[in-house]
Amino acid sequence: MKRRELNTRSGWSRAIALTALITVVMTTVLTAILLFALTRPALETIQQWPQPDAISYDGGRYHLAVLRMDRDWRGFPFHVGDRYGVLVGSDPSNRYGHWLDFTFYPFPDSLRDHLKATTVEWTEAGVTLEPPSGHRLFIPTALFIGGR
Repeated sequence: MKRRELNTRSGWSRAIALTALITVVMTTVLTAILLFALTRPALETIQQWPQPDAISYDGGRYHLAVLRMDRDWRGFPFHVGDRYGVLVGSDPSNRYGHWLDFTFYPFPDSLRDHLKATTVEWTEAGVTLEPPSGHRLFIPTALFIGGR
């Protein structure tokens, strides 16, 4: 009788351990899927300004683009916003070029409206982005020509 009681207890212990293991594995997998979904890059082009014909850099055609990169979790749990960047490059898909994080703040309405009032100036020395906030971002030519 004692031997059978011992086997029953051992079976229950194995079942509990197996249930705990399955729970841990499933929680880990679901957490990984959730984190991927919440942090994957969007790379949505919000606005783009082409290089004017009057400016020539090494024969290439460049553009400056503002992209929505992904979610910015630094303010969690009080504020989770979008992370934006500026890219200067020649790739039409905006997947390759010289990339900089850039905060467009403050903009009371939508970012698209804010960017309509933004100026971009192309010169032989580089390209300058100036949003209505008064910030100025200058990117020297050497940092984006030649496929960088």
